[in-house]
Amino acid sequence: MAAVPKLASKPRPTILISDDNPYVIKALERLIGAEGGRIIADLNSKVVELARTHHPELIILDIIQKTDGRHLLRRLKGEVSTRDIDVFVLTGSDDPVLREVCLRFGATNFFVKPPDARFFLKLGQYLSLRKQKRTKQ
Repeated sequence: MAAVPKLASKPRPTILISDDNPYVIKALERLIGAEGGRIIADLNSKVVELARTHHPELIILDIIQKTDGRHLLRRLKGEVSTRDIDVFVLTGSDDPVLREVCLRFGATNFFVKPPDARFFLKLGQYLSLRKQKRTKQ
């Protein structure tokens, strides 16, 4: 009997969530998992090391956590292995100066907690675009 070849499955997009609030991570895990994404959670400001190891397509980064998120963002965008990863900042501060700094440091988008419809729309569009790219490959 001949072996049946397995169909190559397209990998799910990997999204790294760096936030010191486990409830935020759980909520995003549910949403992203429902959309077919694979989640890596970071509660301890190890986002740079995790990004180097797992090469996610997207990082959702809280700026206000144990380690200053601006520093983490600068490190992510300053390293060759992580600089091209998209970063959505999701934070509790609506300070326009902080927003400008994050965008200047290389964040793709800046959103304020609790996330609103605009965040979910952008995230959904991002995941949909990634899914389309994977199915074309």
